[in-house]
Amino acid sequence: GLSERGMPGERELLGQQASGKRLTEFALGRACARMALTRLGVENATEMSILRIVGRQPRWPPRTVGTISHANGFAVAAVAWQRDIAALGVDLERMRPIKEGTLGKVLLPVEQTWLKEQPAAQRAALALLIFSAKESLYKAFNPRAGGFQGFQAAEKEPLAAPVNDQ
Repeated sequence: GLSERGMPGERELLGQQASGKRLTEFALGRACARMALTRLGVENATEMSILRIVGRQPRWPPRTVGTISHANGFAVAAVAWQRDIAALGVDLERMRPIKEGTLGKVLLPVEQTWLKEQPAAQRAALALLIFSAKESLYKAFNPRAGGFQGFQAAEKEPLAAPVNDQ
């Protein structure tokens, strides 16, 4: 099963101020990563501590790439062999509006214009979708880029059709 305690060294990555909820989600994300690594065929993955490299990114076992996301009691992880996939990024978000100040940091002017042209009822979902896509790109490419690549480094392509509210 999934451990809410984590492996040696993982808990310390969050510092003393982390809430119980944050600790649990972090441990569940690491547990998902160990399960994914086990399914991939990485030896001793169930006993492996998944620590960090610079920039809060997980340190993956040699010859693997991976990504972890957790939010609101849910966690997800994906891993692959580097020979098969160069980079992975995933972001898990709960449906919520994004603050205006955050939007200004995440969206390029052309994206802000595009968003304002969309039906008002869909703007919050579309803004969150763009945010999540950029967060996924960050997670995939930041370790390879060797430093922070901001949200302004990527631009979304226009969507073919509006998001369906069903």
